[in-house]
Amino acid sequence: MVVEYLAGNRLRGTSTERTALTTLTTTEQTTSNSDGNSSLGGSAGANVKLGAKFNTGHDIIGKTVSSVSIKTSSYGSPSGTAYLKIYDSSLDLIATSTNGKDLTDMAGEAQSVYHTTTFNFEPYVTFVDGYIVSFEGGTTSDGNEVNVQASNVGTDASNTEYGWYQTSWSWQSGRDMWLDYSYISAYPNIQDGSIFYEKNTNKSHVLYSGIWSKVA
Repeated sequence: MVVEYLAGNRLRGTSTERTALTTLTTTEQTTSNSDGNSSLGGSAGANVKLGAKFNTGHDIIGKTVSSVSIKTSSYGSPSGTAYLKIYDSSLDLIATSTNGKDLTDMAGEAQSVYHTTTFNFEPYVTFVDGYIVSFEGGTTSDGNEVNVQASNVGTDASNTEYGWYQTSWSWQSGRDMWLDYSYISAYPNIQDGSIFYEKNTNKSHVLYSGIWSKVA
């Protein structure tokens, strides 16, 4: 199948064909060990969010991100569904992933068994200084926990911090969280304001500044 180009800056095709009009590149932030982990449900159940903060100079700043992947493992039997959320430096919610992680997938496994989960965002999110990615949700408690992989050497990545949230964020510059993210590296060669109708979802998206946004 191919994209149909119609009059009036309108296009028609599938959701996969629309996505393929934008070139995405994936970058990995690696970690040399997993000794800096914290967990949802850790600190006697007090930890309710885990994440990373990105500061001036980090490669993600200024990039328009379509997805972020993290590595998780379990201790005990957590349940429910957790999501990845993005907050700004004022802790205002910017975006919530369109998909979640079913924590029962990991229940009863050894802590050394890590799952890599890719969380997608629609619309895509352009990162600025101080943005936070936060893993949260599901049902966890002391002894029924979810680890998010991070190292404890502090030199695996620059200009980022790993942290946990109880009643406020606690940030550790000596820990680095494993993640990878996909971002726009080439924009569609299509006129701004064009509308793409997805035949398989019966939804329309409009293009502004190279980014597709769903039409309400």
